Amino acid sequence: MTKIFNKKALKLLLRIGISLCFILFFFHNTDSFDIGKALMQTNHSVLLIGIFIYLAGQLISAYKWRILAKLGGFNISLAKYAEYYYIGMFFNLFLPTTVGGDVVKSYYLSKTDSNSRKAPAIY
Repeated sequence: MTKIFNKKALKLLLRIGISLCFILFFFHNTDSFDIGKALMQTNHSVLLIGIFIYLAGQLISAYKWRILAKLGGFNISLAKYAEYYYIGMFFNLFLPTTVGGDVVKSYYLSKTDSNSRKAPAIY
């Protein structure tokens, strides 16, 4: 018997499905016209500077997380830490808890470890 989907593909489809549900929920419960109108009336240079500062702050936070994780024996690239950090931010927006994103980041960090150490990743 052949498998139609392997485990990795099924997880990817599940993540895409959950993300689409969140996005559809967001667009269903907001007035897109009002958001577009507000964006057109805003000072775009200030908006871009604000977005840049926010993203730079998140990258700095990912760098600090990398320093802490190195103490726990984890050694992956800064790009991976930033990727996991942004994934965690996404979950922080939608999970009804303040630590949901941290749990997700810890999960991804433990998956990069050859021994799948969960406790050091959580610490």
